[in-house]
Amino acid sequence: MLMLQAVRLCAVSSPSSHPYLHPVQPLPQVDQATSRPSPEAVSRKPLGIPLTLLKSTLAGVLASVASKGLTGMLTPLDATFTKKRGGRGILSRHATHCYGGSPEAQTKLHDHFPTKGIWLTECSGGEWQKGDLLVAQADLIIETTRNWGQSVVLWNLALDQNHAPHLGGCTDCRGVVTIDHSKSPATVTPTVDFTALAHTSNFVAPGALRIDSVASEESPLKHVAFRNSDGSMVLLALNPSESAITSSIAWQSQYATYTLQPGAVVTFYWPPKSRTRH
Repeated sequence: MLMLQAVRLCAVSSPSSHPYLHPVQPLPQVDQATSRPSPEAVSRKPLGIPLTLLKSTLAGVLASVASKGLTGMLTPLDATFTKKRGGRGILSRHATHCYGGSPEAQTKLHDHFPTKGIWLTECSGGEWQKGDLLVAQADLIIETTRNWGQSVVLWNLALDQNHAPHLGGCTDCRGVVTIDHSKSPATVTPTVDFTALAHTSNFVAPGALRIDSVASEESPLKHVAFRNSDGSMVLLALNPSESAITSSIAWQSQYATYTLQPGAVVTFYWPPKSRTRH
């Protein structure tokens, strides 16, 4: 569990301004906790937000990848080049997509090559997705970053009301924003992808580190925590269940209680000045 003193809760914008945002309330005054969890940094790699994306198709990669049980990743290719070049290697990081498998595969990738960064460089939602889309996209962000991911890029940035433009590929993908040019003037509408990303990117700055956050084994709560370089801390929490969850968020000798409604996503933010240690 994660907690700080002098807790302040932030939302990405007013709930009335966007249909995917859930209303939030300030946390109550913190009380003394019975235990003092001490989260440790589990990844020393910075979360660089601006990315230069590189896509390439390399013959013979899939068979080599499958031999290590890492289908869809370029790791064995790097291993081959590393051997050929006296251990130096030519690939500095790994790019993954979300269209097969699960984010846990990134941890297996990290275990094989712990010095190589892992970047989720493409993931698109679309008309094929059913159910609570905010839950699905928030879960993607949480699980990707909990499994050594240093980026989450949702694809495309902007599409129109007809899911265009495209070059014959995905004809029903969803953009981070939708530009409806059938209207005059054209309208720009944030989608659920915009909301999910904003719950993190509004608070997690480039150069942040993911820090450990834990919950009881029986809790269905999904969560991930970060520490920014200025000392501020961020906790993204998701309730994917069909029932409300009331949980205590604890840090050092302080705690507070918050209730997440079914399908709710919330961002907790603690500014640097709240991090007084005892």
